[in-house]
Amino acid sequence: MKGAPAIRPKFETLNQMLDAAARSGESLFFVGRDETDRQIPMDEIRRHARSVAAGLRGAGVASGDRVALVLPTGPEFVACFFGVLGAGAIPVPLYPPVRLGKLDEYHDRTAAMLRSVQAALVVTDERIRPLLGVAVANAAPRLGCVTASGVSGAGGPEMSAAADDVALIQFSSGTTHDPKPVALTTRICCTTSPRSRTTSPATERLTRWVSRGCRSITTWD
Repeated sequence: MKGAPAIRPKFETLNQMLDAAARSGESLFFVGRDETDRQIPMDEIRRHARSVAAGLRGAGVASGDRVALVLPTGPEFVACFFGVLGAGAIPVPLYPPVRLGKLDEYHDRTAAMLRSVQAALVVTDERIRPLLGVAVANAAPRLGCVTASGVSGAGGPEMSAAADDVALIQFSSGTTHDPKPVALTTRICCTTSPRSRTTSPATERLTRWVSRGCRSITTWD
């Protein structure tokens, strides 16, 4: 008895997926804190990601380094996510603090997550950075903490992870236990998703990731 044929990913790397989305002429849409829609063409996101990749390499990020992204879901998050990949590093998306009354708990958890993946760098924004001081100090990433707006550069080849290399580290939700890191390979991340009738497969998958923020997955222990 034969099972269903194996799913063949449409894209071999996540950067190929981004390139295809950029060529599609489509955009991602974000809702700002003022509740206004902001349209960002995929080609603009790709240009920003390449600049971030060059900036990260210039800051000392090496192939295989884990780079924590503590950013709200928005254009900077997407550009930095693919910028980390383009630098040959591994993105580790983490939630920004949402409850000021529980900052001590947030600092403890965030520091523990940074240590567990041996994060080399934390990338955040100007609004969140002051709230990360304790967590960053306790975890002591090798390259410290920088803002996304300060990470840019030009030149240098873009790198891509091989099919079975780790492309992304997510953390479990932590609802029953402390959050646990889960490594996803390029092959898993590139597995073809169902097609939308209105958008390209590349843009649809990117939209799904962005809508979830790539932050966490649920596990049952």
